[in-house]
Amino acid sequence: MKLTDVEVLVIGGGVIGLSIARSLLLKNKNVVVLEKENNVFLGNSSRNSGVIHAGIYYHPSSLKAKLCVLGKQKIYRYLKKNKINYSKCGKLIVASSNKQIKLLHKLKENASQNGVDTKLVNANQSSLLEPNLKCYGALLSDSTGIVDQNEFALSLQNDIESLGGNIILKSEFTSADFKEDHIEFVLNNDVNQKYKANIIINAAGIWSGKISKKINGLDKSIIPNIKLIKGNYYKLKKKKPFNKLIYPIPDKYGLGIHSTINMYNETIFGPDTEIIKKFDFNVTPNLEEKFLKSIRTYTDYVKVENLHADYCGVREKTMNDDFVITKTKKKHTSIINLFGIDSPGLTASLAIGDYVKNMINSN
Repeated sequence: MKLTDVEVLVIGGGVIGLSIARSLLLKNKNVVVLEKENNVFLGNSSRNSGVIHAGIYYHPSSLKAKLCVLGKQKIYRYLKKNKINYSKCGKLIVASSNKQIKLLHKLKENASQNGVDTKLVNANQSSLLEPNLKCYGALLSDSTGIVDQNEFALSLQNDIESLGGNIILKSEFTSADFKEDHIEFVLNNDVNQKYKANIIINAAGIWSGKISKKINGLDKSIIPNIKLIKGNYYKLKKKKPFNKLIYPIPDKYGLGIHSTINMYNETIFGPDTEIIKKFDFNVTPNLEEKFLKSIRTYTDYVKVENLHADYCGVREKTMNDDFVITKTKKKHTSIINLFGIDSPGLTASLAIGDYVKNMINSN
């Protein structure tokens, strides 16, 4: 297949880009996924907690709430159907003081407005559920889970290829221009080779802002103000203390340093919050004491010598802490940009795919 024949170009081979491509291919679109790395799922998609979120935190009118709750249903069905490793292990959001009990009630009310069932449990009930947990009370979510993210991404890749889609690796988007009846784009700074597409979908994650600025004729006012937040993760080199996920009360820029479990039955703590201007994927050194201080608010099980740096990711936050998905249409062409797709992006990925598909189909 020639790139000059592209109907839909999806920029970004993370779970969002792959999910969008899959949804469009199921509607018989001609789709090419462009990924600058030498494989899919090597960027930020693989650098989070791997949690399937219930939909507790997000404002009821937000895209995050809508797409998380719908996405949770879709992803559990998908994982079961495709025999991908996951566990609906449940989660406890814990109050570390009596004052925080009121915040649990607010979270429960918000979850209820989003159509999510949760249960308030007192300190004794929490201890029965998790003997190594210390808290003044907690909010229990039974629909929260974990997934093998790599298996999920590989399954999406297989779907795309079996449906006739193409994934082009080691190719970087350079620029694009609206033409009379198509969008002309350039790859790898090779201006001597121009390609055509009817629709371009910018699903490049933390690079989406930079990509959108390379599209001539696009109204740059649609690009939201984004904060980049680095989050480090530490692994526990000791038998796991919890069978459920343990989360503190969320803060302004994230869900706090929480305790999660991966599909290898290992305990991972993180992420922390570090606002950055330039990013890399190197773990910030010497954070053991900082992590331990946070972890000690909900358990005494962990010692500093048991914490080891594991990995880090970078999340992007919009000013109103919501997904921003925009469509620019000119005659018979469209460009869709996705900004601020941080948590719960993994959970919402299949729902985002269908949401973008419906945007394309709408006038």
